Formats: sequence, structure tokens, C-alpha cells
Amino acid sequence: MKDPRINIATHDLQSSERILLCSDGLNEALDDTQIAALFVNESEADPVNSFKAARRAGGSDDFSVIALTSEN
Repeated sequence: MKDPRINIATHDLQSSERILLCSDGLNEALDDTQIAALFVNESEADPVNSFKAARRAGGSDDFSVIALTSEN
């Protein structure tokens, strides 16, 4: 068994900045511009809306989405 490769990145979040973590199923169905447009409202419904948009675009893979927002 190979040892896993781990990538670590640090980033200082600016006030109200958001970071989206998602698995490849979302990126395979939608491009970055389409994904960004889905998360512009900062709504709790954004992850559900991203799932619906991916399905409408023909995506069939499951995916996970985590949206982090800085409250500084």
C-alpha cells in the first residue's frame, strides 16, 4: 500500500470571503463560472441548488459540497 499524498494550503480569509470545497462530481458537471454563480447568494440552499444544477447539466456522479464563510 502506498502512503497517501497530502497537500496542505493556507489562506487568510478576508471579511465575508467564501471558500467552496467540493468533490469532483460537481466540477465534472459544471465549470467554475457556473459554480460561482450558484453560490453568490450565500444561502443555505446553495448546496441543494448546486446539486440540482449539476443534474440538469447531465451530471450523474454523487458529490459533496462544503461552503465556508469568513465572518470577520
